[in-house]
Parts: sequence; C-alpha cells; structure tokens
Amino acid sequence: MKQLSSAQKALGNCSNCLVMHSGEILPTLLKKPKNRAKTPVSAHPLFIEDEPFRSVLPMVTFLVGENYGLYLHLAQLREQQLGENRTDKITGLSLDMSLKDISDWDELAIALVGSWEDKRGELEKLRFLVNNNLPADILKKGGSWEDKGRELTQKRAKVLLAVLLLTTEPVSLEELADVLGYRNREKFKEGYVNPLRDHRLIEYT
Repeated sequence: MKQLSSAQKALGNCSNCLVMHSGEILPTLLKKPKNRAKTPVSAHPLFIEDEPFRSVLPMVTFLVGENYGLYLHLAQLREQQLGENRTDKITGLSLDMSLKDISDWDELAIALVGSWEDKRGELEKLRFLVNNNLPADILKKGGSWEDKGRELTQKRAKVLLAVLLLTTEPVSLEELADVLGYRNREKFKEGYVNPLRDHRLIEYT
C-alpha cells in the first residue's frame, strides 16, 4: 500500500473527493453501544431572572488518544499513510467511557470488535465481518498485531475501517483505491465506497 500524497491535505485541493459524512460517524462506529457507563457529574443550579433554574452538567469524555495505533493495526494501515492531520483528528475522537479503564490493547481490541458486531444489524449493507468470540488469552498468543488483526477482522472489515480512517480528510477515489491496493477502481467503489455512502458514512465533496 502506498502513502497518501500531500495533495489531499486540504479540501480546496480535492474536488469531488470522498470524506466522512460527519465528525460523529467514526466514533459512533467505534463506540461500544451497550452497558454505557454513567458520566460522573457535579450538577449545580444556574438561576436566570424570570426563568426556572437549570442544571449545568459538566461533560466528561474519553478520547482515542494513543489508542489510535490499535485502529491502524486493525485496518492494516501505517501512520505515514494517514498523515499528521488525520492522526490528530482520530486521536481527538471520543470513545465510550466504559472502555476507559481497559489499558490492555488485546482486551480493548476485543471490546471494540464486539461493538462493531453490535452495529452490524444497523449497517447490514456493509457486511462488516469480525470475530468477536476470540478470548483475550488466545489473542495474546497471536504474535504480531498483523497476525492478531487477521484473527479479529476479515479483509472486508479491514478495508472498510481503513476507508473510514482515511476519509477523516478529503481523498479522491483514485488515490484511496491506490493506497489500499485496488487496481480495479470500479470494483472497489461498488464493494466498499457505495455501501459506506448508502449508509451516509461518507460522501462526495
């Protein structure tokens, strides 16, 4: 797979390119949807003249941060292929608070893959194929993360995840197919881009 060129760094340099539909889409896919932890709050009343008082609740978030490397492994991408701007955007995405205390990447990977399996019913056209029944102790014996990625996600899931990560900034269909190693752009478009567009996960600029 090739490295993205600097020509795709700015929206103005990329007409009719593919880009994530919303900044909320990728964290929605990556979040664990079940058993959400309650956000700790310390509410205090805000009194406004001639209006009922309102409670102001401070928001607590858990960001991807350094865990972005795990997504690169699962998508079989290199940091150079993302570039600095995409990396910054991905590290700033929010994750479910229930994942906050999972520091072991093997356990976090299994939790994330399980959350993608939960989302599969809502995104049936994607056919996001994963193995969410792999015990953590077996995964730990898997050797390199390239081997572990093969255990957790099938090729289709890797490519779909890679497309979502790469479209955090605008990128042309041609360059996206080139980076991911697809010579037949029409086949790549029909198999991966169109299903993501059908679910409004990505769109053309």
